[in-house]
Amino acid sequence: MSIFLIGLPGSGKTTLGAGLAARLGVPFCDMDQWIVSQSGFTVPQLFAQGEKVFRDWESRAVAALSGQDMVVACGGGAVLRQENRAMLRAGGRVVWIDRPVEDILGDVDISGRPLLARGKEQVLALDQARRPLYRQTAHLRFHNRGEPEAAAEALWRLLKAQEA
Repeated sequence: MSIFLIGLPGSGKTTLGAGLAARLGVPFCDMDQWIVSQSGFTVPQLFAQGEKVFRDWESRAVAALSGQDMVVACGGGAVLRQENRAMLRAGGRVVWIDRPVEDILGDVDISGRPLLARGKEQVLALDQARRPLYRQTAHLRFHNRGEPEAAAEALWRLLKAQEA
């Protein structure tokens, strides 16, 4: 079963996902990297063709990665389309990585992240717009406030506790 990590860009999905996959002994997939490898374009290049082009690739990725035994760090906007939300929920366990915007802006390199590069007001607007979609899609919410290794361990323990 797939474990999908959703949340804002910079929330820690990739870092926590890699740590979680290692603890679970399953493969890890960063959805943006999957899109780059399949499309032949970088994320900024796809956005330059129009956000819809990138979102179409995101939908292809959700469909391709659903139902596999792996941890997937989804793109921050993967929840924007209703069909993606439905595929995510049906294709695995969805965990919302909820990290404060101030933390994201304080320590995330925005190069290569078109939506974060637009500044604090844009990130706050993204958070406000997407928060209800993350809440609606997630089976579980994880507050990411710690150091990466400790947070990955805490997430792993939380998931294990819920299996019991």
